[in-house]
Amino acid sequence: KLWQYLVLHKTGNHIMSIHCYFGDFSSHTQELRMLDSFLNQLQLDWATENKWIYIIYNAIWDGQEIDMVCFTEHAIVVADFKNYTGKLGGKENGPWTMLTPSDEMIEVKGGNQLNPFVQIRKNKYVVMEWLNAQQFFSQDNLGFISGAIFLPNL
Repeated sequence: KLWQYLVLHKTGNHIMSIHCYFGDFSSHTQELRMLDSFLNQLQLDWATENKWIYIIYNAIWDGQEIDMVCFTEHAIVVADFKNYTGKLGGKENGPWTMLTPSDEMIEVKGGNQLNPFVQIRKNKYVVMEWLNAQQFFSQDNLGFISGAIFLPNL
């Protein structure tokens, strides 16, 4: 069951709407804070624009838990929130590491994947295959779905 969070903002002739649907609204308090921060940033950026966005947060797509999928007029973005603080290093298909503020070197995983980039790439294809199976956007080239990793504490 999806829970809906809706923000409508009207300034003059401009209307911004953010529709956020929650697949699981329970246990991920840190991610919920990051989502709230993301939604607040959207409101700041879009306050004077005619824009809309649909967000599906923390839902299962073909058996894969995905933090966030955003649909706008011009893009589909698959995203993940990561709560790390420190200096991040890594390569596209190699391990990622983080030097924490306490000078501890830790490995940064992407769920059960090698790193967050690999996780997002996998999640992007899961969403694309699900949308194709449902025959959504059948006239569009879904190969251009974007991926994003949000690291708000860096």
